[in-house]
Amino acid sequence: MFGRISRSALPEGPTIQWLFDVYTWLLSETGGYSTFRERARLVLPTDAFFPISRDLQGDALAQALFAATREHAGMAAVSCELVPHEEVPTASDLFSNLPHEYSRSGAAGAFHGASAGSGLISYAPSGLADPESFVATMAHELGHFLIRGFEEPTPGGDEAQEPATDVCAIFLGFGVFTANAAFKFEQFQSGMTQGWRTRRLGYLGERPLSYALAIFLALLGLDLQATASTLRGNPRGYVKNALLHLARERAEEFARLKAT
Repeated sequence: MFGRISRSALPEGPTIQWLFDVYTWLLSETGGYSTFRERARLVLPTDAFFPISRDLQGDALAQALFAATREHAGMAAVSCELVPHEEVPTASDLFSNLPHEYSRSGAAGAFHGASAGSGLISYAPSGLADPESFVATMAHELGHFLIRGFEEPTPGGDEAQEPATDVCAIFLGFGVFTANAAFKFEQFQSGMTQGWRTRRLGYLGERPLSYALAIFLALLGLDLQATASTLRGNPRGYVKNALLHLARERAEEFARLKAT
């Protein structure tokens, strides 16, 4: 518990309060803290959690990753179909001489609603190039499936639904995937073009997502070591800082979460 809290590594105060509101909402709508303790688990991007053949490609790989994600989310019994969707071209596809590809266009995944107890999720095939981010996307879309039946509205209103679904993905156990996928800076090469690109996945930034992951860990009585070094540099530092902040300055709010 020793160490200095870095204010610059924390989300803004109203965002932290909103994260507590979302967790209260999620706990209240899914049976409370005791149910959460019984069912929740931290899912890691390892072969132990995803024992999937490296020979799988394309839709077969997508279906295998989706099935494992549903299993870990406790939603294996939910009827939900996964299908690919058409993608729009990227900047590098259209302009091969560009030195940078800033981001991919279009949605990495989409939840198309549910009827008669069955849902439909679509995915961008290009996302399979990064299986960890693909799992983060699937967890987000399964979060949509989960919260669609909640009685109480999303904290913050309709405009906060997508960010709250990011938090729901963490609540389902996929915080390491979600935090790691929030922002990536990587080298790429395509044909005669190479350079660096940034990619962002999700609706919340690294700091809010890392704080949400810290809440999840603390609710389960876990610490940073539970992530088994699978968290990348920035999120790892942010989660460590958030755990300190929770223990020292948000103990009352955290106790109210556990009383939900």
